[in-house]
Amino acid sequence: MILLRTVSVILLIAGALVSTPAQETVPKAALQVPKTSAPIKVVVCGTSITTGRGAEKDGGKGWVELLGDQEGYTVINEAQGSSRVAFPIAGRRDPEALYDLDVTADSVLATFKFTNKTLAEIGITDVGITFSFIIADDVTGISAPIYTVDSIVDANTITVASVSDSVRFTADYIADTSVKGIIEKPTPVTAASLSASAAELQRLATIGGFNYADYGYESRIISNNPDILIIDHMYNDGAENILGIGSLTSRKRSEYLGALNYVIDKAQAQNPYIRVVLVTNFSPYRGNNLPAEQHMLDQRVAMISLGQQRCIPVIDLMFKMGVQPGVNWDGRDPGIAEGGGLVIDATHPGRILHKRIYKEILAEFLKLAE
Repeated sequence: MILLRTVSVILLIAGALVSTPAQETVPKAALQVPKTSAPIKVVVCGTSITTGRGAEKDGGKGWVELLGDQEGYTVINEAQGSSRVAFPIAGRRDPEALYDLDVTADSVLATFKFTNKTLAEIGITDVGITFSFIIADDVTGISAPIYTVDSIVDANTITVASVSDSVRFTADYIADTSVKGIIEKPTPVTAASLSASAAELQRLATIGGFNYADYGYESRIISNNPDILIIDHMYNDGAENILGIGSLTSRKRSEYLGALNYVIDKAQAQNPYIRVVLVTNFSPYRGNNLPAEQHMLDQRVAMISLGQQRCIPVIDLMFKMGVQPGVNWDGRDPGIAEGGGLVIDATHPGRILHKRIYKEILAEFLKLAE
């Protein structure tokens, strides 16, 4: 352990002496764990940025793959495109409230009574809301007919214009959040969530016609049982996707901090000795979308505060990577060739920026194994 700590200091000094903007270097084998050490299992969860998509397009390696080159570690990249940590997206109720509804239909009274859930739980709070039932074997999408709430009878019962049969049945349910008569099916973008369970995502997969059932914490974290967990979720948890950032003690998965707390709790319940590290995004820039950029700045402050409260290291990449819109971001900047820049497609870091991220993360990463 003393050797690792000493080598880490040498790395930082040497990096400061030899690294220049014109030539990005990757630390070599001097930093590697002795081969006699038992492999340390590392799981990295994040977005398409974390997958290394930009680096691969640019002919290089992503920072997670570079970490995997270190001897003595088994690095599993569980990052997923479109992934968020929060679940569900803003404007949608907790999906658990929409599953396996016990419904009694009365064709004479034109009513639906939900016997195992209240109207508030499933989101029927006013007349005019449109909805549809999804039968378990219907995997093609929304089932007809689409009903409109005419009146609310009591906490569990509504009237609609017409009910064809008097029957009891079990079904899933989707409400029209826009109240315009158009039912919105779940999509991969709305379902990829680290704080979701496999059962929740499987149910959404059945309704939405896609399969993101493996993208929750059970498959990405618990099944791997890592020694080190790196969470790099920030970019996709924008203001339009979550209900809010939440408090430091929140466990609400629809809030950013609540979802982070929830996932960390699950990982620590499985392995109390797990080392967790949080990573901020490399830049707050969102194409001059000022509200989204401010939200990411707020997320950064919240993540750092959460790390301090829970004694979890936070690797703060923001403002350290030398990437600046209008200067070296992408091909829209003066003097930058088409397809060039540190961010090759306006969102994803290229190979040079991934190397910079890797070197910023490496020193803290090595400490986690101590």
